[in-house]
Amino acid sequence: MENVTETRTDELQQQNPVEQPAKTTATAEEEVTTPEETAFQTPDTKEEIVARITAIAKSGDVGSRQEQDQLKQAFYKLQKEERAQALAQFEANGGNPADFTPDEDPLEEEMKGQLGIIKEIRAKQIEDKEKLKEANLQRKKDIIEKIKALCTSPEDANKAYDTFRSLQSEWKEIKPIPESAANEIWKQFQFCQDQFYDLLKTNSALRDYDFKKNLEAKTLLCEAAEKLADDPDIIKASHELQQLHQEFREIGPVAKDLREDLWTRFKTASSAVNKRHAQYFESLKQKEEENLARKTAICEEIEAIETENIQGFSQWDGLTKQIISLQEEWKTIGRAPKKSNTKIFERFRAACDNFFNKKSDFFKAQKKVYADNAAKKLALVEKAEALKESTQWTATTNELVRLQKEWKETGPTTHKTSNSLWERFNSACNEFFDKKKTILGDQHKEESENLSKKKTVIEKLEALAIEGGERVADAVKQLQEEWNSIGHVPYKNKDKIYAKYRDILDKLDKEFNLRTRRQPKGGRKDGDRPAPTGNSLMRIYENKKAELATYENNISFLTSKSKKGSVLIDTMLKKIENLKADLADIAEKINRQQNEQSTPETPVETTDTPAKTETPVETTETPAETTETPVETAEVPAETTEATETTAEPSETEEK
Repeated sequence: MENVTETRTDELQQQNPVEQPAKTTATAEEEVTTPEETAFQTPDTKEEIVARITAIAKSGDVGSRQEQDQLKQAFYKLQKEERAQALAQFEANGGNPADFTPDEDPLEEEMKGQLGIIKEIRAKQIEDKEKLKEANLQRKKDIIEKIKALCTSPEDANKAYDTFRSLQSEWKEIKPIPESAANEIWKQFQFCQDQFYDLLKTNSALRDYDFKKNLEAKTLLCEAAEKLADDPDIIKASHELQQLHQEFREIGPVAKDLREDLWTRFKTASSAVNKRHAQYFESLKQKEEENLARKTAICEEIEAIETENIQGFSQWDGLTKQIISLQEEWKTIGRAPKKSNTKIFERFRAACDNFFNKKSDFFKAQKKVYADNAAKKLALVEKAEALKESTQWTATTNELVRLQKEWKETGPTTHKTSNSLWERFNSACNEFFDKKKTILGDQHKEESENLSKKKTVIEKLEALAIEGGERVADAVKQLQEEWNSIGHVPYKNKDKIYAKYRDILDKLDKEFNLRTRRQPKGGRKDGDRPAPTGNSLMRIYENKKAELATYENNISFLTSKSKKGSVLIDTMLKKIENLKADLADIAEKINRQQNEQSTPETPVETTDTPAKTETPVETTETPAETTETPVETAEVPAETTEATETTAEPSETEEK
């Protein structure tokens, strides 16, 4: 009896290595998604997803964890799309993305509640399974004890053969037991089983029959294991090999002389599958290392992005697109090694969070700057609106030009606010300048008509010079009165028209010996006022000097980018040249008057030199026309303003 026990123990020790490959395969497989995983139909809406999860919870059968994970992922994917659309609408309405807060989703809370119920059911099922495994383990221990009781003597073994077969069948029906005890309990059962067969010496026919059946069954298992070596799906082959090992253990022994060869055949077939399985996981491990390297590179690229010197929204938008592109690339990369997978993901998430937090801080700070700029521009709008009804053309024009310059120097605001404020500001400026153009345009029209009237007077005087006659003196006097009754002419024509008028009067005086420059009885008209004194010349000089400064200041606001701007610049440059010439002429007159005052006056011969008495007439136009200077001065800023309005809007656009 002792020799039989030692022999069976040795054989069992030889069969022990069968357990290790199957156990290793199962452990490795826990980290791999098999191709045999069932594909579930995922609903298209969040409501349908929640309804499916609720149905699983109410059924009491939690089913597949994979299906629940797919449902959960599909739900959050749809929720993410909805929130992305809500964010886009929020931005379209002028909102700041950093201030966006998604609405609470009641379906999400309902889904979480149902998933919690499923989790509790699954925990209860796991607990029940563990209890069942413990009960099955105890049943198998009881079977082993019963077989031991049958192995007292060969006679008892022969009598209890049917009982032994029944215990074998009962053993096979008992399936799940704790994994930690599976190997040891199988060894004990195999030992007791072999011991019982060794006692069946008196009934060798029964024993040989069992050996034959067991040989046929194990041979089929060997053939099945050998076919698995050529299976293209190594994961599926590994699963089937584990099942074959389980069946091999449950089949009883074969004849002693065949045991070693049969086991070697089965072990060789198992080794071929296990080798392919190990190679698969080795390649998988290498792939995971490559994935880790790619993910590390993405993390380093995001961490290397410099955000300290970013000033504009376009830069942030460009970098945001870059980050999103890297996130999409990350999703296409498989998992990294298990020990590094969590760490690399946390690094990636921290890098992305760091970028978007800085972006959020920038937008918050920019929002405050925009608010301050909007307040400044609103103040400018209110000032412009307060001035739009003013009739102080020169002062108001200068003030509006100053406000436009200040507007241009003020920083940007949000697109919506900027457009609204600009429309109000531009409208106020245009209203003032349109009204100014209308009023001053009528004045210029009147001056042009006056010019035509004075030309007619000159033509009549020229006709008198040709025709002559006894009543020349009366006709000349009447035409002089008509001249004096005519108002102002355009400033640029006053010197030329007056020179013609003076020349024809001098010609008539010489030819007909007329005292044409005698003061009319009705007092002086605009055309007969005396020449300006030194004080009045100084006032004229200062006015023109101020006018020149205004032109030189306003020309700095013009731009030559447009055709209109170029024309305005040319016009203003000509006016500046004319003003400089006038200033030089007035300065010469002032100096001449100062020199005349320092020398004795020469008597005027009224008889022989009547033309000398016309000196007051000669300068009559000067004071009257000088009053036109503010009109011309006022007109220039209007043109400047129009140019400023033309160029300010693109500047505003650039700020946006």
